[in-house]
Amino acid sequence: MSNGVSDTPIAERTDKKGNRKIEIIDVAFLNEKGDRVNEVFTGHPLTIQFTYNKQDGVDLSKMIIACNLGDQIGNATALWVSDEIPHDFSQILGNKFCLHIDSLNLRPNNYELYYQISLNTTNSSDFCDVLSNAACLSVLNDSFFGDGVILKENRGYGTLIKATFK
Repeated sequence: MSNGVSDTPIAERTDKKGNRKIEIIDVAFLNEKGDRVNEVFTGHPLTIQFTYNKQDGVDLSKMIIACNLGDQIGNATALWVSDEIPHDFSQILGNKFCLHIDSLNLRPNNYELYYQISLNTTNSSDFCDVLSNAACLSVLNDSFFGDGVILKENRGYGTLIKATFK
């Protein structure tokens, strides 16, 4: 167990909630080269790849996924929900789909992934697979605000937004 994330593979986790009409069996963080990683520099691209199983007859065009990266006590720092982002899950080939983040603008720290898969609505009665602490991602320090300007350590969690003082 690391940072609240179980060493048990996601497919075998018993702390999931939902009806399992769609079930996540693996989550991977991928860098810009497509390599599986557990750490990424702040401001760099990141892809979160979900591998899933589904029951026969499930219409993926009705799938809604919410996922967030948050701190170790469950506070969301960055949140993405598919009903707010253009997508077409009916076009998925195979058993994987991805969330691509052009620039992961998070302060350096360890973040935990939470996801929620549902069909039709985000009401709890439509939950298929919900899991807290599904995976841990370390966001590493980099020159986010300019070359040679390194972010200070131990300043908590949070989203970074490009800005200047004038």
